[in-house]
Amino acid sequence: MNTDNTPTTADIRPDYYRVRVKCSDGGSHEVECFALIDALGLDFYLGNALKYLFRIGRKSPDRVSDMRKVKTYAQQALERAS
Repeated sequence: MNTDNTPTTADIRPDYYRVRVKCSDGGSHEVECFALIDALGLDFYLGNALKYLFRIGRKSPDRVSDMRKVKTYAQQALERAS
């Protein structure tokens, strides 16, 4: 938080929502979860499923909790698509 209690970029977009991927040209590129959700036009449920996939084992060592959240949001998306 900033001194005026407003959130910083690190508060809103912590490291566990960013990954570095290798490119075919040998370079690498940082992919930010929320930018990918926007670029793909994902709805609330699929966006949250992707968000929890991004952070599995990165925010906390409890991978199972995040996997359950992925399953829950994906199931909600499936139910709404049917």
